[in-house]
Amino acid sequence: MIIYASLGSFIVDDIHYADGHKVHGIIGGAGVYAIYGMRVWLPPPDSQQIGYVLHCDPTYATLLDTLNISLIKHTHPYTPRGLNVFDTEGHRTFTYLQPIIHTQPSDLPHEWTQSIQILHLICSPDRLRQILPQMNPATSVLWEPVPWSTEDVFDVAHLVTIFSPNHEEAAKYLNTQSTDIEWMAKEIYRRIQTVVVIRAGSQGSCVCVKNKVTWVPAYPTHPVDVTGAGNAYCGGYAVGWVKTKGDPVLSAYYGSVSASYAIEQVGPPLHLEGAYDRLKFFISQTDLERSHWIENNSNKCI
Repeated sequence: MIIYASLGSFIVDDIHYADGHKVHGIIGGAGVYAIYGMRVWLPPPDSQQIGYVLHCDPTYATLLDTLNISLIKHTHPYTPRGLNVFDTEGHRTFTYLQPIIHTQPSDLPHEWTQSIQILHLICSPDRLRQILPQMNPATSVLWEPVPWSTEDVFDVAHLVTIFSPNHEEAAKYLNTQSTDIEWMAKEIYRRIQTVVVIRAGSQGSCVCVKNKVTWVPAYPTHPVDVTGAGNAYCGGYAVGWVKTKGDPVLSAYYGSVSASYAIEQVGPPLHLEGAYDRLKFFISQTDLERSHWIENNSNKCI
């Protein structure tokens, strides 16, 4: 049974760093990093609960096989490619070198659309409007708006379960120069009345529910490359949402742990073990109240 899924993309990335270093041909894409963020919590056979549709040319068709997830492959004449350029402050500019290939709800088997408990989407407001009517209304939806969206995100964000921009996107949508992330989270919540999770890189994430703000720190690790960290966070958050039965703050701890796996190397994680151990350590160091919940519900967390 498929419980977790992403309609995000598969992209082969070229990455240019501020110091002039360049790497090429790294597998990535928002959907792939989200899937990895889910997968660190779900070893086989539970990994089969993750569903993903892979669009690529035959060269890359086997690259995700080792994840042991439920994978549907569609071959195309080309594979989407992107260029990521980081400046000295860590800001990323992204450009498509080969066009994206969108996964459509019609690509999903009917049994998937009926069983998915949480769906990760990264898309424009218009595409969100097209996707949601084709999904099971009982499915929780975590939406990352694409960076080039505008304030029209607020016209549709109330339709999803969790709305998760990063802090720069949140400021853009609010048309503000403010750097007060808590204020942004509360203002967005006021407008959409659904769970707001603002991802803020090394500062952690800011969760706002019913106008109450909670900060969850970034998991302490040694970053090598932050590409895909936000997407991996969302994948982890999605797993946390199911495991904790919709606890918006505990889910953020899952997200933070998943993001840590994404940034410890160039490209997707090289190892997928130990997420629950990281979670226990992380919460024990930062949140004693929720640490007790983890200890008392350890069989539900993994």
